[in-house]
Amino acid sequence: MSETDKQIVIEALGGGPVQVGTGGPAPAGNVTLPLRTVVVVVNPAEPEEAPCCLVADVDESQEELADLYGGATAGLASRAAEWDGPGRVGKLPLAPDDEDMAGAVARLGVVRWLQEWSPLPLDWRLLRLEELTLVASLTGRLADEPDRLPELAELCRYFHDHIDEEEFAPLTGLLGDALEQVANRFPLSGESGDWARQLLATWPPGEETTSPGRLDVELIGRFTPELALAAGPERWGKLAESATVDWEQLPRGWVATGENNARWVLDLDVEGKIHCAVAVDGPQEVRWFGGVSWGRELNEDDRLGFDLFSGDVPEPVLSGELGYDPRTRGWAGSVTGTAVQTARLKQGREAGAGRSLRVRRDTTLRETFAPVAAAARRWSVRGVSALRLLTAADDRDLRAGAVAALTEAASCWDAAGWKRDAEACRGLLRKVGSGEWKDWVGLTVAEQWLLHPRS
Repeated sequence: MSETDKQIVIEALGGGPVQVGTGGPAPAGNVTLPLRTVVVVVNPAEPEEAPCCLVADVDESQEELADLYGGATAGLASRAAEWDGPGRVGKLPLAPDDEDMAGAVARLGVVRWLQEWSPLPLDWRLLRLEELTLVASLTGRLADEPDRLPELAELCRYFHDHIDEEEFAPLTGLLGDALEQVANRFPLSGESGDWARQLLATWPPGEETTSPGRLDVELIGRFTPELALAAGPERWGKLAESATVDWEQLPRGWVATGENNARWVLDLDVEGKIHCAVAVDGPQEVRWFGGVSWGRELNEDDRLGFDLFSGDVPEPVLSGELGYDPRTRGWAGSVTGTAVQTARLKQGREAGAGRSLRVRRDTTLRETFAPVAAAARRWSVRGVSALRLLTAADDRDLRAGAVAALTEAASCWDAAGWKRDAEACRGLLRKVGSGEWKDWVGLTVAEQWLLHPRS
């Protein structure tokens, strides 16, 4: 769908506030971007729709609304602000006054969604380069955004030092955009600004084409429930139970993002007491551009906590810590219960009560969550991630993985009672079946690098 074909809905919320855009269900999560006078919500499951925008003071937001959606939309929003009650005011073609700004806002939302939610081992340094380039291009537009220009300049230097090691055209274009931001926004006498301006004088034009290639077979398997649910080391044997740790509940890059990434064994009689051993898969290996890892590496001092729940109404009975082993790239830990905890778990077992495991960062905090809804979100994220990659790599196995993930997501949302999210996933399934995904999105450079054939 081209920009000129897109329609934007304007709704009065009653008493002044206005919503621009549909604000539909976001089964894979969304990203909120506070601008100077409005708040924009980017939904990666609806890239063909303009981002939704919440406006508290329409008069103050006229210029920003016009830049994002067009002058006609800004005018209709003013009329909507006069409504006493809620209601749909009208629909207009999307015609932003500042297309570059509107595109950068939507793109930034997607980049930040990938940073928070992506189940794939993306090069986070590449993703950060794209994020900070967009942030710099939106200087004066984003609310309360700290100055990241020195970090952007540092990233530019890293990628410039390594760019000749791989023939990867998309990075040339992104790095050129980043250098332009550094050159334009650093003081004229600044060392980084001078360096960037000197490079730009002979910088080649960037290419927007996606590199050919396909996703690794093991990664494609993560999109398919039958394969993902069968994951886990066999050495634990038949007595082991499995659980899935939600990667979005922990710091990025601490655990694997597949299903059944945790296993645990409970022995109810170790010298008369219970003993629980837990293992969690560590992060997937990332193919770093330039070969140098980025960010803080996990070490033996890092810790996660775990709780063992039991009862018809699950309550934590036993808690312990997990330590990280850099050699195995995994987490492990165990705990022996007290006599009271042992008696409680034995009573629960005799009564047929279920048991479950939760892994968390904080060793004392115990949050409540709905397991079915959490699974629905994970499968939605996998489905949207696979659908994005399909736009550049029309692979039969990847397409089957997208269908499997979205089917599982819809089923889980139905079971959780979130009917609108379930229908949104079925809508994405229809896109896969119709082939509409072929020009659905433009991939980030980090996603393109994931598909880029190894040299």
